[in-house]
Amino acid sequence: MKHCPRCNRTYTDAQQAYCSVDGVLLDDDRFKSPSLSDDYAPPTAWPGDMPPPPPYGWKSNPNMVEAVRPTAPRHQQSFPLQPYPPRVMSPVRNQDMAVVALIMGAVSIICFPVPFGQIALVLGLMALRKENKDPAHYGGKPLAITGTVIGAFTTLIMLVMLLFILMGAMLG
Repeated sequence: MKHCPRCNRTYTDAQQAYCSVDGVLLDDDRFKSPSLSDDYAPPTAWPGDMPPPPPYGWKSNPNMVEAVRPTAPRHQQSFPLQPYPPRVMSPVRNQDMAVVALIMGAVSIICFPVPFGQIALVLGLMALRKENKDPAHYGGKPLAITGTVIGAFTTLIMLVMLLFILMGAMLG
């Protein structure tokens, strides 16, 4: 005879290993030693001997609390899949002239102010005019402004130096 240690039901079937009410491993009265106390632990069950877990919401005993399906953590909640927005290809805007104006302005400050400052000034103004005329195809306005300002600055410095040289030669 076997009995359930939790609900104290008695089972006569020798093949039954678990309580049909609460799923606890049954105690076999044949192997119980009279010297042991009544609160001993039931025999260990191996993983192959364990019954499958009951499905969610299954109630075996009216006194048991009904199992509730756990909700997914907030970071694992599933949302309906949404398609990616269509990729909008922006037209490539030509910035070549503005880049060259900036490079010429940098070279005019570092090395040779005489030809490169004027080239930077002219190319920067041309790039600004093209960008203002057709902004869909031409870009680089900040680069063109920077090249124009640097070119104008170096040209102005060279004109002031030339003026001082000519005044020194005339007075000299």
